[in-house]
Amino acid sequence: MNKRIIDALNSRSKKTPIWLMRQAGRFLPEYRNIREKAGSFLNLCYSPTDAAEVTLQPVRRFGFDAAIIFSDILVIPHSLGLKLDFVAGEGPKLERITNESELKKLKISKNNWQFENVWNTVSNVKNELEKDKTLIGFAGAPWTVATYILEGQGKTEFEFSKNAVKNDPNFVKNLLEILNEQTVNYLIGQIENGAEVIQIFDTWAGVLNEFENKDEFIIDPVKTIISEVRKKYPEVQFICFPKGINYLENYIEKIKPNGMSIGTDVSMKTAKNLQNSVTVQGNLDPEILASTKEKIEEATLNILDNLSGPNFIFNLGHGILPNTPIENVEFLVDLVRKYDK
Repeated sequence: MNKRIIDALNSRSKKTPIWLMRQAGRFLPEYRNIREKAGSFLNLCYSPTDAAEVTLQPVRRFGFDAAIIFSDILVIPHSLGLKLDFVAGEGPKLERITNESELKKLKISKNNWQFENVWNTVSNVKNELEKDKTLIGFAGAPWTVATYILEGQGKTEFEFSKNAVKNDPNFVKNLLEILNEQTVNYLIGQIENGAEVIQIFDTWAGVLNEFENKDEFIIDPVKTIISEVRKKYPEVQFICFPKGINYLENYIEKIKPNGMSIGTDVSMKTAKNLQNSVTVQGNLDPEILASTKEKIEEATLNILDNLSGPNFIFNLGHGILPNTPIENVEFLVDLVRKYDK
């Protein structure tokens, strides 16, 4: 059975595949219904039945070419024993680690209930997903996960994280090593339960753009994770999303992912150049998807005219916004489908 996502990651796609980051989310009424019944975001993440259902909802509704497991990148620090809560209107609040001595708080384990629940979700989705659809698992890159641990929350100025890299780099590297080990275990479990592609989200990679030693904190950990997983499962494809970095070619050369997901900051010229060495995924602006059909059509056709081909996956430059009209997503999918007819 041909799968468009797999074909694209192997540079042999005949029709442009499409899926959207955060395609299972608040813009869907069926998601909001299950989320309300779950009582909390974490309850939903850790319910194999409910998480599988919301994973499948957008595939059923829109016919996307992939399902991506509904979960959160902070499952990994939670599995290490750090307290985690999602506060309405504020986002995640995570127990902090701020120095070397506090690393002993972290409990490394290959078997924990957080991972088991996510792995069961993967298995449930695999059992129900149509055979021509691709099942995508994911994890946060160690650097991005580390920033949440260092700051205690997301969307900050990252002053503590940047100062730690400058003033106590060994502490940060030791934290990243722990996250590496836990992430490899987490991803192998996802693969063993049915994930065919893994996307690694490095949302805050761009925070270290000006640091001379950024490779040690951004590239090296992801390279290690992919290398370790490929030793056991060489057939699994990896898509990397290092948002906001200004050294994409260097990243690709050193890590050798199968696909690169690009943000809205990446120019069309750069994206086309990247296709000489990797499958490109992206990069419609989520703000445009939430606007008018005229703007969606103009931006979408520009992307397709420039990037469509055997090694391209249509996606957004970041996650779909909660205020996105459902009819806009339907319009987008129809545009992409008709383009290759």
